[in-house]
Amino acid sequence: MLQDVVDYYSENKMSFDEPFRIRIHRALSWFKKAKDLNLKGELDLSFITMWIGFNSAYGRELSAAFKSEHVLISEFFEKILEQDTKKEISDILWQQSKNAVLSLIQNKFTFEKYWHFVNGNMDDSNWEDSLSKSIIKAKRLVAEKDTSVMLSMVLGRLYTLRNQLLHGGATFESMLNRPQIEDALQLMFEIFPVIVQLMMEAPDKEIWGKPYYMPIKE
Repeated sequence: MLQDVVDYYSENKMSFDEPFRIRIHRALSWFKKAKDLNLKGELDLSFITMWIGFNSAYGRELSAAFKSEHVLISEFFEKILEQDTKKEISDILWQQSKNAVLSLIQNKFTFEKYWHFVNGNMDDSNWEDSLSKSIIKAKRLVAEKDTSVMLSMVLGRLYTLRNQLLHGGATFESMLNRPQIEDALQLMFEIFPVIVQLMMEAPDKEIWGKPYYMPIKE
């Protein structure tokens, strides 16, 4: 899938305006590196690198950075799902990566309220009940094929894992988080290239905005 997206970019990049071309070029450069790292068994670095590529895809000019990360990601995926007329994202959630999605949702170590409780926030002492309700909700979403809500749930789990790694909350190559890292990578390698493909099929700067830190030519 990734190579198909890279080939599409190579064939069409000169039809894109410069800001959009830079956005896609950056995202694909990180995705390709993430794939190399994954093949070498460097799962932690592959996950982090994949997330940088995702940031390259959805990140907008600094004026938008005052919004929370969750809001920016949510807005981005609303636009992606609007473009996804072939329901490719749905196919990934409900077919190709269904087991990884459900595993991430059921895993307490990707559930933010669990970590709040572990770190002493007694307001989240009912995290087990909250997790159980979340799992029941996810199973209902599978039956209803509610792509938007399920995508939001699983991105929340990925974001918790992202925070754990990027903020130094895990040991490099720790065996404790291998299951969730493996599930996350399976999903990310399926869904992120599709995101870039959908963006390239609708290269409208009004939709995607300008990327962070445009190159400065002096």
